[in-house]
Amino acid sequence: MSLIAELRRRNVFRVGVAYVICAWVIAQVADLVLNNIEAPDWVMQAIMLILAIGLPLVLIFTWAFELTPEGIKREQEVDPAESIARLTGRKLDFAIIGLLALAVVFLLVDRYVLRTEAGPEEVIAEATLAAESAERGKSIAVLPFVNMSGDPDQEYFSDGITEELLNTLTAIEELRVVGRTSSFSFKGKDVDLRTIGESLGVT
Repeated sequence: MSLIAELRRRNVFRVGVAYVICAWVIAQVADLVLNNIEAPDWVMQAIMLILAIGLPLVLIFTWAFELTPEGIKREQEVDPAESIARLTGRKLDFAIIGLLALAVVFLLVDRYVLRTEAGPEEVIAEATLAAESAERGKSIAVLPFVNMSGDPDQEYFSDGITEELLNTLTAIEELRVVGRTSSFSFKGKDVDLRTIGESLGVT
C-alpha cells in the first residue's frame, strides 16, 4: 500500500483539513476578542504559535492511533477487519462541512454586521482627538485601498491590506496613526487629500 493511500485510510488528510479550518476560526474569534479588550500583541502571537505547533502533533497522533469502539488504540493493535477508519472518515467529512459552514457564517457576520460604518458622532469625536494631538509629533492616516479587480467579492482583500498596514504603522512609537473608524469614513468618497488630512488632524 502506498504512503498516500495509507494516509487516506488513517484519515490523516481529513484530520489535517479539519484542524486547519478549526484553527482559522479560533484565530479569527481570538483576534476579534483581543482587539476589543486591547490585549497585548504577544497574546495573539502566542495563540498563533500554539495553533501552529498543534498541527504536526495532531497529524502524528492521527497516524499512530485509531479510534475504535473500545476507545483509542495504537494503529498496529487494531485488526484491519475490525477497523472503523472508514466510518470515522465519514464523520470527519461531516465535521469538515460543519466547520466550513461556521467559517462562512463568521466571515459574513464579520463583514456585514461587525464592520458597520461609523456614525457621524464617532468620526467627529475621533477626528477631534486626532486634531488635538496632531502637534505632538508625526501623524498619518491610512485611507482604504481601492478594489480595482472589478470583483466585489475581493473587497475584503483591499480592506485587509489597509488594516494590516494600520496595525504595522501603529507599532512605530513616534508615529501617531489615525484609527480605522476615521480612515474608513472616507471609503468610496472623492475628497481632496489635503482636506482629509485637515479633517483627521494628520501631518
